Amino acid sequence: MDPVLSGVLVALAGAVVRLLYQWITCRTVVRLAQLYQNGASERARCLPAGSRMTERLAGQETTIEVGTPHTGSSHG
Repeated sequence: MDPVLSGVLVALAGAVVRLLYQWITCRTVVRLAQLYQNGASERARCLPAGSRMTERLAGQETTIEVGTPHTGSSHG
């Protein structure tokens, strides 16, 4: 096989591998964020009205306040 052609094929294969690695890495980050968000939503659904839930992950703090019962005059 021609050395120039071999070099081009190796460079092309390297670029494809790097692109595939980056795609898998980004996809994993997005999937983990979705799973974390779904888990937080499920936990918040189980809380009674008026509850507050705070979670810390990777330096970020998320606070979820569940709706409070309506107090006051009725609108009708």
